[in-house]
Amino acid sequence: MLALSPPLFSSPLENNVMSNELRSDDRIFASNRIQHEDGMLQQSLLFPSPPHPELEFDDQSRASNSAKDSPRSHKKLSHNAYERDRRKKLNSFYSSLRTLLPESDRTKKMSIPSTVSRVVKYIPELQSQVARLSRRKEEVLAEIAKRKGGSPTKEGIEFLINVSATCLNSEEVMVHITVLNKNISLPLSKFLKVLEGEGLQLMNASTLTSFGDKTFYNLHFQVLFGQIKRCTGMEGQIFCEHLVKVIKEKGRDDYSSIQ
Repeated sequence: MLALSPPLFSSPLENNVMSNELRSDDRIFASNRIQHEDGMLQQSLLFPSPPHPELEFDDQSRASNSAKDSPRSHKKLSHNAYERDRRKKLNSFYSSLRTLLPESDRTKKMSIPSTVSRVVKYIPELQSQVARLSRRKEEVLAEIAKRKGGSPTKEGIEFLINVSATCLNSEEVMVHITVLNKNISLPLSKFLKVLEGEGLQLMNASTLTSFGDKTFYNLHFQVLFGQIKRCTGMEGQIFCEHLVKVIKEKGRDDYSSIQ
């Protein structure tokens, strides 16, 4: 007996039924897909996904660092330029200071601290040398006057009186008066009166007479309150020069009145 086998060709009725079933399945699948997509859309609207904080943080951090680095780098460049100019000026000042030293010191290679130390020591040496030469000049003039056998004239008296004044600070002045000839009689009270008239008050005084016919007056004054400005900075130097001038003029006038 022959086994029954399915027909090779379906009938038109069967094809129609299968076609309807396929269309029905497609419609169901499409409907389900649309509903699913609508549901996903509604869910995304109700519950939006959070932004990516790490990306925003990176952008903000990068922008912040860029903003900070720009002023910082500009400030650093300005500081470097200022420091470079400051060092150039200091080197120029120290070079000028070195030129004031004796030739033997200028040829040496000295560091900046050594240069400053040498200048500080050299200033008193110069002052001492000037004072020694001034005294020597006055001694020579006095000796010439003695050899001529006469007394010093009114014009020559100031060469026989050595006067120096120094502002110790803004409130104190030291005055040194040296009379180089014992034949010159000039009362100390006359000098004190002149200096008091310049706004000074005597604090201490000492007198010394040497065997070389010299008389030394060391006078320590206090500057009165209204005159303090005259004894500071350049004003102090001008004030001391003024004191020297008035003392010499007083000595010359007093000596002239004695003759």
